[in-house]
Amino acid sequence: MILSAQQQRNWDAQTIEVEPIRSIDLMERASKRWLEHARPYLNKNAITVFAGFGNNGGDALVIARLLATEGYEISVVLCFFGKTPSQDAQTNLERLSRVNVKLLELQSTSDLDALLINPNSLLIDGIFGTGLRSGLQGEFAQLVHKINASHSFVLSIDIPSGLLSDTLNTKGDEIVKARHTISFQAAKLSFLMPESEPCFGSWTVIDIGLHSGFLEEITIENHLLTLGQIKALIVPRHKFSHNGSYGHAMIASGVSATIGASILASRAAISSGAGLTTLLSDEKGINLSYPELMISRLDSIKSPDRVTFCIGPGLGTNEVARTKLVNVLKTATKPMVLDADALNLLSNEVELLKTLPKQSVLTPHPKELERLIGTTDSSFEQLEKAREFAIEHDVVLLVKRAHTVIIGNDGQVYFNSTGNNGLAKGGSGDVLSGIISALLAQGYKPVSSALIGVYVHGLAADLAVKQNAYSSLTPEKVISHLSSAFKQLGI
Repeated sequence: MILSAQQQRNWDAQTIEVEPIRSIDLMERASKRWLEHARPYLNKNAITVFAGFGNNGGDALVIARLLATEGYEISVVLCFFGKTPSQDAQTNLERLSRVNVKLLELQSTSDLDALLINPNSLLIDGIFGTGLRSGLQGEFAQLVHKINASHSFVLSIDIPSGLLSDTLNTKGDEIVKARHTISFQAAKLSFLMPESEPCFGSWTVIDIGLHSGFLEEITIENHLLTLGQIKALIVPRHKFSHNGSYGHAMIASGVSATIGASILASRAAISSGAGLTTLLSDEKGINLSYPELMISRLDSIKSPDRVTFCIGPGLGTNEVARTKLVNVLKTATKPMVLDADALNLLSNEVELLKTLPKQSVLTPHPKELERLIGTTDSSFEQLEKAREFAIEHDVVLLVKRAHTVIIGNDGQVYFNSTGNNGLAKGGSGDVLSGIISALLAQGYKPVSSALIGVYVHGLAADLAVKQNAYSSLTPEKVISHLSSAFKQLGI
């Protein structure tokens, strides 16, 4: 799940009231759990903890005290600059005085000159949390600039200082460039946006024991996919089933020069459980070495209501391709998959959008999405316009990127948590289209097909790179690992 900064604060407050627990004790618990997950990054070298004046700083002070108690050499930099610490931060500052740490308080810009950062020291960033509503200014911006200039290894508490949780930072904002971020209870929306990548390195979300009942009382629009969520969508295959039980995926091909794209999609559909898979082609003399794959023409289909179409991979955008798209749209009676050139044709002829079967799955990459919804200034704005597009046109929109975004026709947004940069290669999207087509053919709902398809596609790629370099990952290798990926889902 992905919560806003305000929702996270409300969750903390409800836990304090309902558990009940004092805020200072909740801070202690959260900090202890943060430290448990930080263990792999710690060593006996010097550790410098930067603590702000708010509750994120309070967490940092707890962590500094716990580390000092364990015998680590700890330096604490109090980043107050004349601000009064929060009540819990002040309490933890008093508790810190009972252990052996080096303490430096920054009160003005001139104190920054005296601050020496050992580039070999581990830095723990607890200056600011999710309470920021705008970028850093003045002394705080200068401090973060100095931290980044040290090129030290930085661990951030909850969120890198200076990074806004729910909105885009202004270009040029100073933000701590963490190597790893350990975040409390829920992912932040900014973690899923490309613009934020330089700021948090890798990230982990940890459970700090907030009251579970809170989630039943709020509306969550943004979700981070987990294995458990995907497993819950899976329908078991029955003993007495047959090929007709699992639908018929029909992949429309392009011309012979680009037919490899539709063949990849077809092979992925076969490997993803479709009962029957047909390559829809007008080409003659196609030489296929895949005996499971059938070849047919659109005008030979006798029962279109039993067919799930996929069109776009290798289609082209000429008049012949347009005619093929129009004919497939006229024939289709169920939600279908549209990818690549099919989307480019739709963007050139918006009237065709009205002919799409309801809840069809569109799978654009960012440039193809831009052609559909128009240009945007950021990933945040693009997400909102894509959400509006999915609702307006009653489609499931799947935006391919590092954390692929799936937007349901109801406006719910899901970010994928599997996959790697080895998928940044031609043909990967064709494989994804084939997987989703197979799931639709088997009777999964469109949103479920997109969610399962994206997750298993990324999972297959993650399994494949255990044996292959990221740069050597190919669509063929992803297809070959689909079986293992589906097995992890229980089918």
